[in-house]
Amino acid sequence: MQGQKICVCALAGALLFGAGDWLLGFVSPEPVAGAFYFISEGHGADFAPWRITATLLCSVVAAPLFCYALSHTGTALCGSAACGRALDAASGLCAFGWLFLHLIVTFHVAAYGIAARMSGAMQAASFSGRLDSLLRPVLFASYACSAPAFIATAAAILAGKTRLKKQALLSTPLFPMLITGTISMLLPQSAFSKGLYTFCMNCGMIVWYVYLWAAGRRSGRTQQNKGTGRN
Repeated sequence: MQGQKICVCALAGALLFGAGDWLLGFVSPEPVAGAFYFISEGHGADFAPWRITATLLCSVVAAPLFCYALSHTGTALCGSAACGRALDAASGLCAFGWLFLHLIVTFHVAAYGIAARMSGAMQAASFSGRLDSLLRPVLFASYACSAPAFIATAAAILAGKTRLKKQALLSTPLFPMLITGTISMLLPQSAFSKGLYTFCMNCGMIVWYVYLWAAGRRSGRTQQNKGTGRN
């Protein structure tokens, strides 16, 4: 596959988004009234403001890299222009949903932390629950924006519309996401399991673009060997 620049941009974007997610999720879970509150469960009232700032900075830097990479991946993957444009459109929508999702979660974390410091954990938990109900449709809409890209990519690989073999299906983002998310749920509830859960979506993207980068390197070496007449 051509397009090492695309893979590098995607990996940089996913790693930055992942770093922000880990900052939001890797905290010691503290139950309030026997229950955990929040989109990413387990956030306490002492959530450090610097984490919010760092997460937002990660998103600001990651967004243009991620948007560029996802909106050009289809063209690099597909043999036909029509297939490439369709995948680019779906992946571009995914990038938009990804960014919106991170902003929603970051806003929710910040609002919960401020409420907890001002009014106490119980009031913050109540406020967080109401805010969660308000933001949940938007959150699901963000997930819905990401789904077409994963489905379209898998369908294109299975239909033989890309330059990849069908085995590449297992490296598409959905499968690593599901595996990482499942592992995080099976682990005992801890700061690490929460951090791993919030990182799972970015993990899927990292695995996918590492695979594409490696496939591109192999393809380049094969073409070079053919050009020099070596087997």
